Amino acid sequence: MTDHFENWFSNLKIPKEFKPSPAVAYVFAMGAAFLWATSTIIGRGVHQELPPIGTSFWRWFLAAAVLYLFIWRELPSKYALIKKNWRLILWLGILQVGSSALLYLALNYTTAINATLLNAAQPALTILPAWLLTGDRVTLRQSIGILAALSGIIVMVSQGKLGILVALEFNLGDIIALLAVLGWAIYATILHRLPVE
Repeated sequence: MTDHFENWFSNLKIPKEFKPSPAVAYVFAMGAAFLWATSTIIGRGVHQELPPIGTSFWRWFLAAAVLYLFIWRELPSKYALIKKNWRLILWLGILQVGSSALLYLALNYTTAINATLLNAAQPALTILPAWLLTGDRVTLRQSIGILAALSGIIVMVSQGKLGILVALEFNLGDIIALLAVLGWAIYATILHRLPVE
């Protein structure tokens, strides 16, 4: 059985340049969103059995193991590139695993629905660190998107109650989940610094 899988992956032809059609790209995007949502639900379901760091570790360990099956033949030719950019790769790993751990910690105090809704604000929130860290210009449309996302977050964490805003008595889990989203936003901002190779 093991030899069968090794032969299958050895003969697997992976194109160097994969340009999916718009329909396929949308399917991939929806699949990614589905996996993110599923991860949050699973994290909520196992939060009493596994610590946040453990859940995050196993999540990314398994993901890395699956990806390794597809890229192991290319790794030797990338060693010089990896060595040159190891600090950036390390920081990206810390941000990715650390933000996941924060999310799983948040699920001890908030619902999977709240965490997923907060996570949905990441694209809008990514604009802020992109502006601060890279100097990217913020357009009027992006500014409106940021304000809409922040307004939605404020309504959520305050449960729509003005008294909670005034007293600053927010749900701890929502605040931690928001920190996780900001961590992923920073990750997305600096990811483009990696060489395309």
